[in-house]
Amino acid sequence: MKKKVGVVFCFCSLFSLFSQQHYPQIQKLQVSDLLFRQLEQDIATSYKILAAGEVPVLRVYSYLATDTDDLLSIASRCSIPYETIATLNRISSSDAKLSGKTLLLPSCPGLFLPEVSSTPLEYIMEASTIDTDFFLCYTFNQVDFVFFPNRRFSGTERAFFTDTSLKAPITEGLISSPFGKRVSPISGQEQFHKGIDIAASLGSSVYACKTGIVIDCGFDAIYGNYVLLQHENGMQSLYAHLSQILVKMSESINSLTVLGKVGSTGLSTGPHLHFEIRVGSESIDPGSVFK
Repeated sequence: MKKKVGVVFCFCSLFSLFSQQHYPQIQKLQVSDLLFRQLEQDIATSYKILAAGEVPVLRVYSYLATDTDDLLSIASRCSIPYETIATLNRISSSDAKLSGKTLLLPSCPGLFLPEVSSTPLEYIMEASTIDTDFFLCYTFNQVDFVFFPNRRFSGTERAFFTDTSLKAPITEGLISSPFGKRVSPISGQEQFHKGIDIAASLGSSVYACKTGIVIDCGFDAIYGNYVLLQHENGMQSLYAHLSQILVKMSESINSLTVLGKVGSTGLSTGPHLHFEIRVGSESIDPGSVFK
């Protein structure tokens, strides 16, 4: 596995049986449910074994989440860290909707990281586990994972996971051009404006709207100096016409990070920030997701 260095103990062959899994399904997270009681016992046993400095056997159960379930309540009922459930089920944020989702509930606390990372949170976890010299290998639902027993989120990982709100990229500014059809101030032709323009003083700080990873930055003939961030759930945000770029490629940032300074580079008629939010291949109105 490319993300691990040093002396590595990986017991993949011992757990090949997980490639064809059948997970006992818990019907209710209540003591009246026999399988839930068994999960509780397995988790309690795991904590005792970990406290003795040994590695417990990992058992996995399944549970169909209901309308009243959320990640924290499920973790509390099971007496296991929320990040253990989140990373095994690849849940990207603390406010993710779980209703109707079949969750895997493991019997041992720790963090799961897929062999191939695909989300910003997983990339951040991958970077922070480079020096870890012990992990276990499993396959769940045809996804290969490495498991770090008894590991918890770092401060950066926790902040990224719990930062679910969107924040304005500029503290003081005026929307000078809204999202949607408009007459271009450059060409004079009607065109679709994929973001909003926020007029602000030259050199004003531009902040990330939420935690993410820099996936592109540089200069473009139209956007001028720009920064593109990747967030969870397939969302991206773009910040353009900057006078300065203050972050670098692949940098993990949060909503307090200054990405750059307001400028008028590229096709621009004056100091302002062009700000876009994209979900998948579609641009959406930033005004629809935050004030």
